[in-house]
Amino acid sequence: MPSPESTVEPAAIRNARHDLAVGRPWQARDRLSSYCAAHLNERALDLLGDVHAAMGDLPAAGAVWFVLDRTDPLARDAAVAFDEYYGHSRERTWSALPRAVRMGSEVPRVADLRAEFGASRGADGNETLGSRAADALFMTSLFAGCGGLLSAAAVGVVTIIRWIFGGS
Repeated sequence: MPSPESTVEPAAIRNARHDLAVGRPWQARDRLSSYCAAHLNERALDLLGDVHAAMGDLPAAGAVWFVLDRTDPLARDAAVAFDEYYGHSRERTWSALPRAVRMGSEVPRVADLRAEFGASRGADGNETLGSRAADALFMTSLFAGCGGLLSAAAVGVVTIIRWIFGGS
């Protein structure tokens, strides 16, 4: 038997439905995205997927419905768009999921991704990255930093040459 809390619709969902009714789907999307980042709620996720689909963003709808196992034609189209957009990359699939889904969902394919990327909750309750994800983030940051330093060095050399030889 469901608990009383599970039958009460959260304010975020009620307000998102109102946003949709008055023609503000972007506000419904923002409201539900914020709510779903912190709460694992299937009704909110399903509505967020519907909002994304209504706005024409099938890859985003597919990311949300990935955990709900929706099988209707729209969900299948969204799953195809999701796969095309993310290129069947498990890392990109993982990063496309809302944080609360990554950390709390026990759907087998989400749990498999969580195990693969070694993500877990830290002592403070925040998401921590496993070694593979942390290494990828480190390498990306390292390459970006090196690129920035090389760009700055090139600008410096050109500036010094112009200063020495009096170029304009």
